[in-house]
Parts: sequence; C-alpha cells; structure tokens
Amino acid sequence: MDVLTYSEKGFNCAESVLLALSDHLDISCECIPRIATGFGGGMMTGNVCGAVSGSIMAFGLKYGRLYGKDKERAEKVDRLIDQFVSQFEKIHGSILCKELTGVDLRTAQGREEYVKKNIRKKCLDYVVTAVQISESVLHSE
Repeated sequence: MDVLTYSEKGFNCAESVLLALSDHLDISCECIPRIATGFGGGMMTGNVCGAVSGSIMAFGLKYGRLYGKDKERAEKVDRLIDQFVSQFEKIHGSILCKELTGVDLRTAQGREEYVKKNIRKKCLDYVVTAVQISESVLHSE
C-alpha cells in the first residue's frame, strides 16, 4: 500500500513509512506498525522525524542482525542510514521534527499550531521523501 494511504488511515509518520516499506520489502510481522507508534512527532519530543525513524526501522527489518557479534550486518545498516540521512538532509535541510515542522509538539500551543497551520501537509512530503529515498537506497544494495 502507498505511504499516503497509510497516513490517510490515521497512522503517524513513522508507522506509515514503516508499513509502506515493509510492504515494499514483502516483510510482515505483527509488530508492524506497533513498534513504530512511539516514534511519531520525533518521539513527541521534536527530535528525529518519525519518517526518518520509520525508514531506519525498515533498514533493520531487511538487513538487521540477529546476533550481537554480527558486525557485518550492523555496519551494512549503518551505511544505509548514512546514505539515507545525507539525502534526506540535502532535500529538507534537517532530520529533526521540530526544525522540519517549526512547532514544538510537546506543548499544547505547538499541537494547536500544527493543526491550525495544517503542518500535517508538510509532514506528508517528509513521509513521501523518506519512502522514495529508502527504496532507492535499498535497491542499491
């Protein structure tokens, strides 16, 4: 399913991106989207954008390690993250939710402004970009 369709169904940015990428990777797990729920709104702290977090989780789904000593897989995920973050920052200027949205979602005023200014529309651009970059990075492997 398309990332925007997931968003329209009420999933947050992290959930939507992870769902769309897990579809793309043909990986299903009952933990998806539940594991991503707390990452929306930069973990509701304005830190790393949920769309970015969703992408990083998808890289782990595909290439993450099962054993702590598997440094090769960990390094592969690190390379994917580096490629992804560089491209996302180049397009949007940041990976931080509060910088991307311009509001502090930890406050009632910030949440009101988010709704009033329809900042969600901006966030839809971030989820689309995150999926596009992720798919490109994953295909390069």
